[in-house]
Amino acid sequence: MTDADRLRPPCPGDPLLVVPGEDGTVAVGGEAVAAAAQAAPADTAWLVRGYPDGDAAIGLLSALVCGARVHVPDGSVSRDVPHEVLGWLRRRGARMVLGGADDVLGALLALARAEGAGLSVSGGWAEGRLVVEQMPGSPPRPAPGYRAYLLDALLRPVGPGETGSLYIAGAGVAQGYAGGPGSDGERFLPDPFGGPGGGTARMWRTGRAARLDEDGSLRVLDAPAHDDPFTDEHATFVVLADTAGHRALWPATAAIPEGWYETHGEDACAPCLDHLHSPLDDDLDDLF
Repeated sequence: MTDADRLRPPCPGDPLLVVPGEDGTVAVGGEAVAAAAQAAPADTAWLVRGYPDGDAAIGLLSALVCGARVHVPDGSVSRDVPHEVLGWLRRRGARMVLGGADDVLGALLALARAEGAGLSVSGGWAEGRLVVEQMPGSPPRPAPGYRAYLLDALLRPVGPGETGSLYIAGAGVAQGYAGGPGSDGERFLPDPFGGPGGGTARMWRTGRAARLDEDGSLRVLDAPAHDDPFTDEHATFVVLADTAGHRALWPATAAIPEGWYETHGEDACAPCLDHLHSPLDDDLDDLF
C-alpha cells in the first residue's frame, strides 16, 4: 500500500494487523509489536507449522524489528520432542521460541528451569498475547509489560495453589474485534488493576481456568473455572464504559474499577448484551 492508496493519513491508533481470533477478527495495534521491540534482541526459533497464527506473526515482526536472527529447524529436528528441540536451541543460541504445541512449550520451559537455562516462549491468543520468561533460578513468569491474572468470582486474585479464571493484560492485549463492539464487551473487560499512569486499561477473558502452583508455575486448564461468573446462568451483570468509548460486561457483584462508569444497571446477561450492541451515543449521553 502506498500513501496514494490511503483514504486518510494513518493515525497512531490504527490497527497494525487483522487476524483470526476466538470470537471474530481481531484488530491488533502497534502497541503489541512496540512493547516486544523494547526487549533486548535475542535469536529466535520459528517452530510454526503451516500458516502462522496472530501471536506468531506479532512475535516474528517484533523479532525482525529488534534486528534478531530467526532460525527455522530443518527436517532433522523433531519439533515434538522437547529434549531434541532444546538441544537445537542451544546449538543455534536461540533464547526466544515462536510457535510450537502448548505441551512442547510447557516441557521446554520445565527443561530449561531444571537445567538453569534462560528461555522465553511466546504464546496465548491473538486477543491476548503472553510472553513467558524462564530465568535461571526462578519459576517461569510473564515478561516485563505482559500480565496474567487468576481471578475468582468477584474478579479478585486467587492465592498460590488455587484455581481461578485466566485473564491476559498488559502489552499483549489487542485493540478488540474488528467491527464487533458487542463481542468486544463480552471478552475485553476492564482491568481491575488499572493501566499505565493510573488510566483505564482492558484485559482479555480467556474463558479458561488456570492454577498457580506453589512454586509459582502457571498451569492452564482446558475448561472454565467452576466459579467463573461469565459461565453462571444465574449471574447478573452491569454494563460499564470509560471515557475512551470502551464498553464491557461486568459481574454485578464485583467492585467497579476506577475510571469506569455504569451505563446499564444490574440485569440478566441477555439484556446487558443487547445494551452492548446499542449505539455508543446512548452511553455517552448517560456519562456526560
